[in-house]
Amino acid sequence: MQRDLAGTLIAISGWACIGTTITNDFWKTSTVAGSVVTANTVYENLWTSCGTDSMGVSNCRDFDSLLNLPGFIQACRALVITSIILGFFASLLAFLGMQCTSLLTVDVATKGRITFAAGVIYIMEGLSELIAISWYATQVVNEFFDPLFPGTKYELGEALYVGWAGSALCVSGGLILCTVCFTNARSAAAG
Repeated sequence: MQRDLAGTLIAISGWACIGTTITNDFWKTSTVAGSVVTANTVYENLWTSCGTDSMGVSNCRDFDSLLNLPGFIQACRALVITSIILGFFASLLAFLGMQCTSLLTVDVATKGRITFAAGVIYIMEGLSELIAISWYATQVVNEFFDPLFPGTKYELGEALYVGWAGSALCVSGGLILCTVCFTNARSAAAG
């Protein structure tokens, strides 16, 4: 398998993971540690707050006001949306730059530069998601261990783990695509 195809597939799978985190409701879930009653579960993401009762009925409500949200949630929203947009443009560039596609009739060196640009954008996408996920997780952990925090204590939700995996895949795929540029340049000079 060609490295540009492998890097693109890895990065696109990371992009898909990142796309699922934005719609996943479980960014943080209420903890049951030290609680006698565990019939109710509260969970949140960047957009809504939800609760499930003992019968399994879920009720969600959107956050009321953008201006009333904490700054880290607004920043995490922006970073996640930015990473999804970056992934879209990186995917377009990756398909244009792959050696197995003939969408562009350009020389090998130019395709290598396009692939390199796609790799850099995938790395930026992964880092953008990594910053958002890690920032959110840090906030959850800080509130959990703060003995003076008056609100509900939460634990890390499954979306954060999917986001970390997606970030790792995007950065890995982007690094592979960046090395393709140098391999193509070396093979063009030799041939």
